[in-house]
Amino acid sequence: MRKIEFRGKAKDTGKWVYGDLIHKHGQVFIRSYNKNEMRDILVIPETVGQFTGFYDIKNKKIYEGDIIEWIGYYPHLKYYDLVVFDTKNGQFRCHNTPCLCSHDIGGDCSVRPKVAGNKWDNPKLLKKIAFL
Repeated sequence: MRKIEFRGKAKDTGKWVYGDLIHKHGQVFIRSYNKNEMRDILVIPETVGQFTGFYDIKNKKIYEGDIIEWIGYYPHLKYYDLVVFDTKNGQFRCHNTPCLCSHDIGGDCSVRPKVAGNKWDNPKLLKKIAFL
C-alpha cells in the first residue's frame, strides 16, 4: 500500500512539517504525529506538496515541488526538472516529461534522479530547468 504523506512550510516558523493534509476554517494545516502527540500546524498553502511514493538515488523521498537532477551515463551533463502532479492524467511527473518520469523513477533505469532542492527553498534552481 502506498504511503500518502504531505509536507508544507509552517506559517509561523518557515520550517517543513510532514503528515496528513487538513483543511479547516478556510485554512490549510499539516497534521503531524510525534511521540503519541498529534498537532495541526498551520502551513503556507502554496508550499504544500504530496509525497510521490518514489525515492531518489540516495533514498530521499521525492515530493511534488521538488527539483530533481537526473544522473546518468554522462555525470558532467546535469539535467534538472520540476516534480508536478498532472491532474489530467492523475499522476506525478516531471514538468518536461510525460510521466514521473518517462525515465521511470521507480524502475530499473540507467538514469536515476537526485533531489537537488525544491522550488521554495532553492528558487535559483528553477532557472536551470529547460522550457519552464
